Amino acid sequence: MQKAFTLIQNSKHIVFASHINPDADTLGSSLGLMHSLAHLGKKFTVYNIGGIAPASLDFLPGIEALTGEFPTDADLVVALDCGDIKRLGLKDGNYKLLNIDHHASNPLYGDENIVDATAASTASVVLEFLRGIGIAPSKEAAVSLYAALASDTGFFKYDSVDKRAFLDGAYLVECGANASEIAIAMTEREPLSKIRLQASILSTLKITANGKVASLFMTNEMLKSAGAMQDEADGAAETARSIYGVEVSLFLREQEDGYIRGSLRSKTAIDVNKIAKLFSGGGHLKAAGFTVKIEKEFLVQVEDIIKQVEQSIGIIKQ
Repeated sequence: MQKAFTLIQNSKHIVFASHINPDADTLGSSLGLMHSLAHLGKKFTVYNIGGIAPASLDFLPGIEALTGEFPTDADLVVALDCGDIKRLGLKDGNYKLLNIDHHASNPLYGDENIVDATAASTASVVLEFLRGIGIAPSKEAAVSLYAALASDTGFFKYDSVDKRAFLDGAYLVECGANASEIAIAMTEREPLSKIRLQASILSTLKITANGKVASLFMTNEMLKSAGAMQDEADGAAETARSIYGVEVSLFLREQEDGYIRGSLRSKTAIDVNKIAKLFSGGGHLKAAGFTVKIEKEFLVQVEDIIKQVEQSIGIIKQ
C-alpha cells in the first residue's frame, strides 16, 4: 500500500479508470478514491472508454466529470474494479499503472497491485487502502463508496457479505453516506425503457438441465426497440438466478462491435469463475463474465454457448 501511495504522491495527473459498461462498484470506487485524494492537489481525470455513466448513478458526487477522452499527459492510471486490462480501453502513454480490485481472476497487471479477493467489493479494497495511508473519506467519497459497496453486495444479501462488509457500510454512513437515499436513488428510479427491455429479455427465458440452468439473451434489435441503453439490461442474470430450483443463470447480450457479452451467476457452490475462464473470462465464485466474438448467426451461437455452459457444469460438479 505504501508503494501504491508513493506512486500517487509522485504523480501530477491521475486518471481513475473504470471498465467498459461501468457499474456502481467501478464508478463509485473511482469517484470515492478521487474525492479522498482531493487534498493532495493533483490533477484528476475520471475516465471510461464509453464516457457515459448509467442513469441510476447520476447522483454520485463528481459523476459529471466522467469523460471518454484519455488525457495525453497522464502519468498515473488507477484502474478500479477491473480484472482484465483490456476492459479499460487505455491509450498508450508514459504512465504508471495502479491496479485496485477484488476479482479473484485478476492477473495483477499493474506496476503496483492492491487486489483482495476476500473483499465483497472494490469499494472495500479502496477503504482498506485509505485506512492504510491514514486518510478518512469525505462525505462525497463516502456516498460514492457506499453506493459501490451496496451494489456489489446486492444491498448486503450476497454470499460475499461478511462482517467486514457491514462494518465498512456502517463506517461510510458515519462518514456521511445516507443509506436510504442511496438505495432509493439506485433502485426506485427505473426508466420505462428499462422495463420494456427487461420484458423483452424475459421473453427469451429458457430453463434446461432439469431446471438447474436458466438462460436469457438480448439482441441489438431489442435494445433499439425499447429505446434503452446497454446498462439497462443489467440485472437480467440475477433475475434468472432467482427462479426456484435454478443453480446457474446465463445472460448473453449482443454487442454492436460484433461481440457477445456473457454474464454468469451461481446460487450454489458451482464456481462460475471456472466456467467463464473456458471463454477467456473470469470473475468470482458466484458472479463472472466473458466476451466472445460473434462467429456465426447470433441465435445459433447463443445455443452453442448455452450447451457449453451446461456441459461445463457437469464437469465442475464431478
